[in-house]
Amino acid sequence: MMYITHLSLSLAIFYFLAYFQLFPPSVILMIVLGIGTLIPDIDHPESYISNTGSFTKFLSLTLTKELTHHRGFFHSIYGAIIVTIIASIIFFNIFPDFSPVQLALVFFMGYVFHLIGDSLTVSGVDWLWKNKKYHISGFIKTGGQLEAILMYALIFIIGYFFLKIGLT
Repeated sequence: MMYITHLSLSLAIFYFLAYFQLFPPSVILMIVLGIGTLIPDIDHPESYISNTGSFTKFLSLTLTKELTHHRGFFHSIYGAIIVTIIASIIFFNIFPDFSPVQLALVFFMGYVFHLIGDSLTVSGVDWLWKNKKYHISGFIKTGGQLEAILMYALIFIIGYFFLKIGLT
């Protein structure tokens, strides 16, 4: 799934939850959600997140060369948990006015929404790394017409909820 569709999926679900007052529609929380949404693709040197700066490019190249491959460890629930713990410590130091639990939960949600999105694609995801028994795949071709339709529908949903509740 392409990064813009991942972000659209995460923001649509986040706004839906914010509409029911489970989260404030905070710009900071949406940034944390967005980073959580994009970070699983750090294992792909050509991904959007891997090309946002020299550090992320270096990290991506190192990870794919030394540790894993695309849709490997970072596309599993294990990766989601470990990266969320690390990111939560970083985010709490950057945004001390927010609850560390809230920051961790929003980051984890973004990460899991990414995995759900990739599970809808033909390539799918091994939710339990190296355990093909829990491989989930769908019918959406990455970059295909169905993904584009989904993305536009999600953007429409985001717009609807934005008009209803705005930002804080």
